[in-house]
Amino acid sequence: MSMYMVLIFSCSEGEYSTNIVIDWIWSKNTPFKRLNGSDFDNSHSYQISMNGEGLILKFEDEDEDSEVNPNEIKSTWYRRWGGIDFIDKAYGLTNDIHLNHQIRSTLYKDFFAIKEAITDSYACDRSLNKESNTSPNKLNQLRIASNLNLNIPSTIVTSSRKHLLQFSEKFDSIITKSIQDFAGLSVNSIPFALYTSTFSIEDIKSMPTEFFPSFFQEKIEKEFEIRSFYLEGKFYSMAIFSQSDQKTTTDFRNYNFDKPNRNIPFKIPAGIEEKLHSLMMALDLNCGSIDLIKASDGRYVFLEVNPIGQFGMVSNPCNYYLEEIVAEYLVAGNNIN
Repeated sequence: MSMYMVLIFSCSEGEYSTNIVIDWIWSKNTPFKRLNGSDFDNSHSYQISMNGEGLILKFEDEDEDSEVNPNEIKSTWYRRWGGIDFIDKAYGLTNDIHLNHQIRSTLYKDFFAIKEAITDSYACDRSLNKESNTSPNKLNQLRIASNLNLNIPSTIVTSSRKHLLQFSEKFDSIITKSIQDFAGLSVNSIPFALYTSTFSIEDIKSMPTEFFPSFFQEKIEKEFEIRSFYLEGKFYSMAIFSQSDQKTTTDFRNYNFDKPNRNIPFKIPAGIEEKLHSLMMALDLNCGSIDLIKASDGRYVFLEVNPIGQFGMVSNPCNYYLEEIVAEYLVAGNNIN
């Protein structure tokens, strides 16, 4: 029977950082188990049972039976847990789209109940994030950040064209983006990402009188952007000179692969780091990727924090070796009795 000491919740695809962290854990001779969302689709055989020690997860379709015992797990990393679109692919049962929606909605709720039970059962003192706080609410983040005296952009959520027009008249320019973290859309298997976008007066005038509640902010003129990886009170930050490229000037994630932005290691002022640390504590996060702007007027402006944001884009250009640091944190759990 297998014995695992580090448990990682991740995805089977698109998780390059998880792969590197696992390479480091492997090099330190620490037994681990990686659970991808796709491991729980209907092509795998597994069972969840209860005993006096808690929830026992057992897979039966591997080379040898593997059992994940919560008493053996010393540390966990909730990186992300995707790969559950098998529900959409496997359970389109009828030609009635409304009935299909109800069936899929019920199956999703059942699957998330399984997911929640597994992640709760294997939670331990030494864990990087948890499932319950990995869906960032940007409104709550901004409210708490403001309460901690961090600079934030002027922000509204409105369903009114009139109110949006009044808001926009206060600034040279405004932007819009999703209220929650949004992975994107897929249309005919073609992925579409949602980036932060400038919203012009013409855009506003083209809106209906009332519309779905949407998120708008003043556009901050920036000297550069900052992506900071936070881990247990330490900051690993990178300055991103995205303002000089028309493609990336509003959102550096709209990458220009032909002419990448210049990225360099950066040290956030201590006073700002202290406030950001307080913010992470208030959000009950011990790991995450924080986005800020160094404004052209010298202010540091907090934008958002993504608990499961990509950090390889910070690790590689700045030679921080963040994947090894994450691995060392997880492996150190083996020394906890």
